[in-house]
Amino acid sequence: MVFLVVNLHLLRNVSLVLYLALYLLTVAYVWVQYILSGKSQLLSGRGVAFYLWIATAFFAFVTSLLLISPSGAVQGLVRFLFAAPIFMALVVFTDNLADLRKHLITFAGFFALASVSLPLQFFTGPISWFAEISERGGYVRYASLLGSLPTIGVMVGIYIVLSQCLSLKLRLLFLPLMIISAIVSLNKSAIVNVAIGVVIMALLNRRSISKLAIGGVTLALLVAIGALFVPGLDGRVATSLQSFGGLARDSTVVNNDTNVLDGAWERIITLPKANFDALREIHSPLVYITGAGYGMGNTALVPSSDVLAPMAHNQFAEQLTVFGPLAGGIQFYILVMIGTALKRSYSRTHQKVYLVVFLAFLLMMINSIFANGTLYHPAGASIFYLSLFVAVASDVLDNSVPVGRGRYGPLG
Repeated sequence: MVFLVVNLHLLRNVSLVLYLALYLLTVAYVWVQYILSGKSQLLSGRGVAFYLWIATAFFAFVTSLLLISPSGAVQGLVRFLFAAPIFMALVVFTDNLADLRKHLITFAGFFALASVSLPLQFFTGPISWFAEISERGGYVRYASLLGSLPTIGVMVGIYIVLSQCLSLKLRLLFLPLMIISAIVSLNKSAIVNVAIGVVIMALLNRRSISKLAIGGVTLALLVAIGALFVPGLDGRVATSLQSFGGLARDSTVVNNDTNVLDGAWERIITLPKANFDALREIHSPLVYITGAGYGMGNTALVPSSDVLAPMAHNQFAEQLTVFGPLAGGIQFYILVMIGTALKRSYSRTHQKVYLVVFLAFLLMMINSIFANGTLYHPAGASIFYLSLFVAVASDVLDNSVPVGRGRYGPLG
């Protein structure tokens, strides 16, 4: 329920008052359960990472108060921690690996069904309370229930990998919905992420020829059906592929998009440099230690009047300019801890769920090099808090006992 409420954030465009009431009631309920269960007091060792993450957010909030408006600082803090209740809900309502797998069905199922809201608009027209449409290569780009236009492209591979923990029937239901929606989204990142996700799924299922065959045939049929019913599907695919340079040579495709190699260079070098250069305009040597707060995160974290820098399109660069080497360094440590803990959990137990969560988290980190917002946009933040929870709670989840009561006591 908490995951759904957080990820249905676009409902605020229908009625902000009603959505905030629903969100606050849900968070209040989870917070009370989190306190009453006693599990909040059992977080120690690696589990302290959650509180450290919250602390870095408030650190940036204080910095923001010195540089932008109070309302902008509050907005930045709220949006950065918007999905944090997902972690608390996982602590309260996950006692064993069976519970965890049920949660993964909710994660993957919601992403798949929400993705369908994009191709649906080819028949209904744009939905008024979604993000505004744009254009690429002469084709209309629709947003989706997941949020901003690039969300599907950046996140689809991650959720494809996560679906590996589902039953074969659910995979055959959810995967085509994710993949077809990503293909028609006109995102270069969607093509890359679908390819990576499918390759990882094939490797994970390499010992089961029947599953690979069934999945491959089903996907091919559904893509063929999509080509018949989704207007301009072939042209959309060609438009996306042409951005990779030479992969599509259709002269009828209008390609006014940046080549994928040029786009990668911009996100690794050019745009982060422009983001760091903006620190010079603040005229305070402290910003090189503390960062300049949420005004540096020009991805709807703050109102436009409070924006201090151009969009970095690189999560790691943004972490350094928003939080500085001090708090940002703590965040980097937490990210490394999560990846290391997940890998060790799989090596120790050979539980598939640990491997899948690790691969999904790793793919999110790779995407973070080329996109920002991956750690606080609800679809990405959900994966972050899921990975954090599994990393800190794996010792007790192994033994299928209630979290906080295992051989090691605390979640760490």
